[in-house]
Amino acid sequence: ALEKSLHLNAEQTAKVRTLSAQFNDRAGKACDLHCEARCTLARKLFHENAGPDEVRQYVEKMCTAYAEQEQATVDHLTALRSVLTPEQARLLNRQLAGCICDKCASGDGSCCETHH
Repeated sequence: ALEKSLHLNAEQTAKVRTLSAQFNDRAGKACDLHCEARCTLARKLFHENAGPDEVRQYVEKMCTAYAEQEQATVDHLTALRSVLTPEQARLLNRQLAGCICDKCASGDGSCCETHH
């Protein structure tokens, strides 16, 4: 998808595919850790009546895994931009704004960024 929308050349396409595979692996591992902690938390809460300290331990594991997913995304975008031309980076920014700002805005299309 990025190959077409950003008009990548063959060399860029190959690099983006490598970066994407690395990102998917890293983010997937973090997701697995998050799900594992969440499932354990559910079991502890609903079947074992875990106390607050034990529950907090699994919430912290979930938060750590979530933070790793977000950091993987930021690292991936930084690496991705390093293979793009300035114009391609501007196109990517516009695409990302649609994903980040428009879908996560707190009110009717509002966004914390005035320019993308």
